[in-house]
Amino acid sequence: MTTHFSRRRPLHCAATAASAALFVLAADAHAQSSVTLYGIVEDGLVYTNNQKGGATLQATTGATNTSRVGLRGAEDLGGGYRAVFTLENGFDASTGKLGQGGLLFGRTASVGIASPYGTVTAGRQYEPVSEYLGSLSSALQWAGWTGAHPGDVDNMQSTIRFNNSLEYASPAWNGFSFKAMFAPGGVAGSFARQRAMSFGAGWQGAFGGVSAAYLNLNDPSVSAYGGTVLPGQTGYASPVASPIYSGYASADTLQIVGAGANVTLAGLRLDAIYTNTRYQNVQPTATTPFRGGTAQFNTVEVNGSYRFAPQLLTGAAFIYTKGETAKYTQINLGADYSLSRRTDIGLIGVWQHATGTDSTGKAAVADIASLSASSTPNQVAIRLNLRHRF
Repeated sequence: MTTHFSRRRPLHCAATAASAALFVLAADAHAQSSVTLYGIVEDGLVYTNNQKGGATLQATTGATNTSRVGLRGAEDLGGGYRAVFTLENGFDASTGKLGQGGLLFGRTASVGIASPYGTVTAGRQYEPVSEYLGSLSSALQWAGWTGAHPGDVDNMQSTIRFNNSLEYASPAWNGFSFKAMFAPGGVAGSFARQRAMSFGAGWQGAFGGVSAAYLNLNDPSVSAYGGTVLPGQTGYASPVASPIYSGYASADTLQIVGAGANVTLAGLRLDAIYTNTRYQNVQPTATTPFRGGTAQFNTVEVNGSYRFAPQLLTGAAFIYTKGETAKYTQINLGADYSLSRRTDIGLIGVWQHATGTDSTGKAAVADIASLSASSTPNQVAIRLNLRHRF
């Protein structure tokens, strides 16, 4: 459902009706404008065989698509140019509280100009790695947060968003498009502090496509993970909860590079993704005991989905992540049934197995995304959710 708000005002004087109508028609010819209200509300239950040593049954919200309310608008400026904006917040449907650390528009807040030559936007935005490669993952198609890559170390689920960023998105030429994003750190006296840049490109045809993307950012503890103290400063502690990569958060630079492809034929879709995530110049601290230097993750995902009926989508995925000293294997299985065009129910199962030593120097344990870590190398989660889009 979309709601459009018009800027026109009712006429109260019959004597000026004709001239006002002509004015409105002339204005509309040069400046058509609209605002669309949209959103998702999702809630459900998840059973986990082991979180912190025990089985749990708990409410889960936004596990497939984070619950959100957004406003999207455009104004015709003439000559093929439009002013555009997006304001979107995330919230917990179980409690009503705001997501993204309590930010009013924590998912995205941007304004820009769209033209036949592309779109330039500024504000709090996503970056091309998640935009070009995340759409190939089972997590963003049908598995949701519980099916994300271990730790979401490669940002397929858009864990990282960028404030004060500028982005250019090209128009599509015969299925090809690209994006470039730059976020200056804004730290007085230092051009490099908290700076981020990202690029992505892809081609999509009738039966499939390919894509690739790159992200490089400085001081990930603050610029990516929401910390307020830089490594080496008094009071620093890793802002990351997951032991999969919390011990690497004190790196000077985080770099992600990846590529993927998809094929669709007769209701069957197959996707493959490879990503390399590098934490460069990790600083040893009390909460990040890695010896220093570079730590990296290589992740491969192969997934497939098939519609047995227009209302029924099923999927399976295999994910393998090789960390610096640990390995994580994950299998996602799921089904989604549409009750209507806007409402559906989903059933997802995830199994994860860990081996080796995690980023904190301890024996690696399974840690399915959006849940607390297991006390053992294995973890199983089964989620049932109800989702409504408007």
